Amino acid sequence: VRKQVEFYFSSWNLPIDSFMLTSMGGSANGWFPVGDLMPFNLVAKHRLSLAQVVQALQASEFLDVGRANGEARVRRVSPFFPPLTPEEYDADGEGRKIKWDKLMATASSVEELSALFGGMLEVPREFGDNPR
Repeated sequence: VRKQVEFYFSSWNLPIDSFMLTSMGGSANGWFPVGDLMPFNLVAKHRLSLAQVVQALQASEFLDVGRANGEARVRRVSPFFPPLTPEEYDADGEGRKIKWDKLMATASSVEELSALFGGMLEVPREFGDNPR
């Protein structure tokens, strides 16, 4: 269950899941009631109680679990930044590449840049005779 809920809040899912993105407030990184996750098919199939789901989520390093007004709630540890707009991309003739100067303006190291995306394990590099 923990892995499934982490996926719901992941940078892979949020750009295509308008319900989750809107419910959590996008980059505002708002709280989402854990009780609202219970009817999701891939959570409900486990037939766990709300307390069991909360306990599973507390083991996550990606999600933060809290309580407000007696209600369990969850959010990402690091905020989600929606995909860049077309104006924020450079056409390179082979697809699209991100304007790294804009992203690096918000981070002082590769580690901080990685954290903006939820913590990548490695930063991809381009190899060849004509580096960009």
